[in-house]
Amino acid sequence: MEQNEPKGIILDRGNVLLLDKRNQKILSMLMTNARVANAVIAKELQLSKSNIGRRIENLEASHIIGEYQTYIDATTLGFITSIVFIKTKCTQEQKEAYLTFLAEQREIYGVLEPTGVYDLVLAFYSKGTKQKETILENLLNNTCVKDFFVLSARTLFPPHNLFNVPAHKTPFPSFIHPASPISFDRLDLAFLERLSSDCRVSYVELADAFHISRETVRYRIHRLIKARVITKFQPVINLFLLGFEAYMLMIKLVRPTQKENIATFIASTHQCNTLLLTETLFDIVALLILKNNKEFRAFENELTSRFKDAIYEYSFEIIKKQNKLDWFPRA
Repeated sequence: MEQNEPKGIILDRGNVLLLDKRNQKILSMLMTNARVANAVIAKELQLSKSNIGRRIENLEASHIIGEYQTYIDATTLGFITSIVFIKTKCTQEQKEAYLTFLAEQREIYGVLEPTGVYDLVLAFYSKGTKQKETILENLLNNTCVKDFFVLSARTLFPPHNLFNVPAHKTPFPSFIHPASPISFDRLDLAFLERLSSDCRVSYVELADAFHISRETVRYRIHRLIKARVITKFQPVINLFLLGFEAYMLMIKLVRPTQKENIATFIASTHQCNTLLLTETLFDIVALLILKNNKEFRAFENELTSRFKDAIYEYSFEIIKKQNKLDWFPRA
């Protein structure tokens, strides 16, 4: 495994931990922009910089915060995204071995275990149809796989905040419409790979690592943000330890012309971390983080009342476990 390659994030369940208001605020600020300086957080909370540092270290030590990841729109780099729903038929030991195999595949950026008909949902990047077929053959040629289907998707990353929902209810203007692919070089890719597993790395550290000036580092990163290659900086939060539930919402539309409106609504709730715009079996797949049944029902009621004439059918599945998350395209 390469030095900067994520180890395969696992979000698993455990005893729920309670956070005080200050730690909730720290998490909220990190989720808004994980590159925010400790000094800025300290000023906002009226605490010392060292106190903030200790609090963040404690959140990391308790496994509430995992890696600090950079969310990358791989389409701007010329990649395509595929989502595979897999039904398994094997022993638990065989399934665990298959999950280990999947986590080791560089092309895969996410593996989920949901409830429902399908036991696994995985997502991967590829450079084209030929590579996509080769990857699928490698992933699905396993005795654990009983049935599967594959969707092409475009991945979107809305603003997301567990505790402190921002006052504005509108996503960024560029959120729905895809950015055009940009020209990039090896240094851009090296930056993205380094930031993908630690987006809080400083300009100074990056400048020293790549033997360039801090001004060049700053210019390069801002260029990638402006081109929407980088869509957000956010820590991986083990939401299960904070008492939240993760859901996968799948929507089939009567009127596909409403896809953008529904996606924009879901993004504006700030309860959605990832949106997949697909076709054929589903039109929208959303990963939602909700605190309790009351919040779940409120979301469902607002969705169905707003778009009752556009939605043909929908379903929610609880996500039991996340076995990998790595937004850097390694195909």
